[in-house]
Amino acid sequence: MLKRVLCFGILLLTVTSASAQVIEIGGHAGYTLSEGIDFPATMVSGVTYDGVEQTDAFSWGFTVGARLRQGLGVGFLWDRQQSDLEVSGPRAKTNLGAMNVDNYHGVFSFDYPVPANPAVAGFLFLGLGATSFGNVNIMGQNVDGETRFSTTWGAGVKFNPGEGPVGFRAAIRWTPTYIKSDAGGVWCDPYWGCTSYSDPDYSHQVEFAGGLTYRFTMR
Repeated sequence: MLKRVLCFGILLLTVTSASAQVIEIGGHAGYTLSEGIDFPATMVSGVTYDGVEQTDAFSWGFTVGARLRQGLGVGFLWDRQQSDLEVSGPRAKTNLGAMNVDNYHGVFSFDYPVPANPAVAGFLFLGLGATSFGNVNIMGQNVDGETRFSTTWGAGVKFNPGEGPVGFRAAIRWTPTYIKSDAGGVWCDPYWGCTSYSDPDYSHQVEFAGGLTYRFTMR
């Protein structure tokens, strides 16, 4: 999955950069709030646990984008959350060890200028790709991580003083990652009969970040 996502991002930029006039690269850093998933209550050494999550943590990454036409663009986003894996229950939390969470997304963006200040522009973006939950070393035992399909959604503002190549950006980004499905129940219809349905369970990340951008024109 991870290799396919990276290949998609590279292919996306290669195909579009030939027709794009403006390329933008950027780096960012911030803080990510995380929410994990629940699981059936399990007792370990007399303590009950019913959830697992990555802890809130510092995050950082980069973006590469190409503007196809005024306001519209495509790009690639990578972000790493330097987190820990934690199990929790009604009365306790236990840290299992360090675990990086990486996001890899091909991104479609839309920029819109602020009429009162031409140096400022707002932007919206949507990304498709994957979230990779890294390996965890638990009491000397290495536990392999997993990579799952995810989307990412965000909005923010850019500031390019003097219309120069160097700019600043601030953004908020939400990344829901599908983990599993639980049995939800049975739904019945008087004409079609009864059918069971599932309840999808997602892990969520919400990142608040800021950083620098650099623009240059393709000739």
